[in-house]
Amino acid sequence: MSKIDSYLALLSLCFAMAFTPTQVRSESSSNYHNACRSHWIPDKLYWPGQTINFNQKIYRARWWSENKSPDQYSGPWNIWKKLPFVCPDLDELVESRRIMTHLRAFQAIADESDGNRAAATRGHERSLDYISEKLQDNFVLTKQEFSYQSWTETEPPHLARSLPEPFEYVHDVDFATMRWSGSGSPEPSSIQAIAIQLPPGEEPNSSASGCEAGDFYNENGDSLVTGKIALIQRGSCSFRLKAENAAIAGAVGALIFNEGQENRQGVVRGTLSEDYQGHIPVSGLSFAKGAELVSLIEEHPELKVTFQVQGQASTYTTSNLFAETREGDPEKTIMIGSHLDSVPEGPGINDNGSGSASLLEMAIQLEGFLPTLKNRVRFSWWSAEESGLIGSTHYVENLSEEQWQAINMYINLDMVASPNFGRFIYDSENIPEGSRQIRDKL
Repeated sequence: MSKIDSYLALLSLCFAMAFTPTQVRSESSSNYHNACRSHWIPDKLYWPGQTINFNQKIYRARWWSENKSPDQYSGPWNIWKKLPFVCPDLDELVESRRIMTHLRAFQAIADESDGNRAAATRGHERSLDYISEKLQDNFVLTKQEFSYQSWTETEPPHLARSLPEPFEYVHDVDFATMRWSGSGSPEPSSIQAIAIQLPPGEEPNSSASGCEAGDFYNENGDSLVTGKIALIQRGSCSFRLKAENAAIAGAVGALIFNEGQENRQGVVRGTLSEDYQGHIPVSGLSFAKGAELVSLIEEHPELKVTFQVQGQASTYTTSNLFAETREGDPEKTIMIGSHLDSVPEGPGINDNGSGSASLLEMAIQLEGFLPTLKNRVRFSWWSAEESGLIGSTHYVENLSEEQWQAINMYINLDMVASPNFGRFIYDSENIPEGSRQIRDKL
C-alpha cells in the first residue's frame, strides 16, 4: 500500500490540541504514550509546541513534567528539572504498517463472515467488536442502533432482444438494474421509444423523455405502451417519475438509457427510491445500447424484448459506533468519520476498510495526547452507507439543536488507500460557510 492519505484528518486533530504546560501521568499509566517515554533532551528547556531535531527526527514538545520525584529518572536532579517532555507528532505515529494490521483483521473477519462486512451482517458486527475492543479503555463508546429498509436483487437479471438476430445483453456491461425496481418476468414484449432526443442536446438534462404523463399517449389519448416495455432517455426529471409514468400508462417494464453527452455515455446505475410506486421492473442502459435499440425499433417494428428482474425489500437493523474522548471541551467537538460497512459482494478493504482502519489508528495514537486536548474529539464509524448514506443521515436527523451546535467541524475519510492517490479537498462554488472555513484551513 502507498502512503495512507489520512493527512486531512490528522490536521483536524491539530485543532483539538492545546499546547500549554500540563502535568502528565506517570510512566506506568496505560495512557502514557509509548513512543514518548525515552526522548529526553539534556541541558535545554523547551516550551510545549516548539519543534526540535533529535536523532535526525523532528519532534514537538508536548507536556512539561512536574511533581515527579527525582529518583524516577536517571541523571542529577538539577539536570532533570530542565528536561522537557517531547514526543513525535501524531502524524508520525499513524503509520501505514499499523493501519495494515487493522485491514488484515477486517479481511479475516470478512473471510469468516460470508466474504463481506456489509451492514446488518455478522461481518459488520464483528468489525464493530474489533474497533470497540481496541478503544474501550480510553474512550467513551456508544452504539447507535437503527433500522432501515434496503432492496436487493434475489436473482440475476436478464435482458435480451429477438431481432435482427437474437442478442443477450451483458449485466453490468450493457445494463444494470435500478435499485428499488419492481420485480417481473414479462413475456417477450414489444418495445416503445418515448420522446427520444437524438442526437442528444449539448447540455445534460436536455431530454424530457418520459417526464410528462402525456409522453406515453397518442393524440387520441390511447396509451402507446400498454403491454409493452417503454424505452426512455435519461434527462431532466427523476428515474422514478419516468418509471411511474410508464407504469400508469400500462407498460410492463421500463428501460432508461443514458442521455448521450460526453459524461453521460455509460450504463445508467440509478435508484428509484424506496417510495417508488410503479411496481414494474426497471433497468438502466448505456447510451450506445439505448440509441441502437431506437434504430432497431424503427427498422424492425416486430422486435421483441425479454426482460426479467427479481428483487426484494427487507428491513434490517444495524449500528453506528462512536468513540469520544473524555477530555476536551464538549461544546467544541471535532468529529472525524468513515463508513465501516462494505458492499455485500466483497470485504470492502479499500471502500471503506481503509478509512475505518485509518480512523481507528488515529484514535489509538491519540490516547497518548489526551491530556493536551482543548476540544472534545468524536470518532464515528457509520453503517449502511452503501445502502444510501443511511447511518450518517440517521445520526444527523436525530441531533438536538444543542448537540448540533456543539460540533465545530467534521471530516470524512473514504477510500484513502489507493496506490495512485492524490490529496484533494471536495470543493464547490456553493459550499456552506462552515465547510469553506475548513477547506481554507486545510
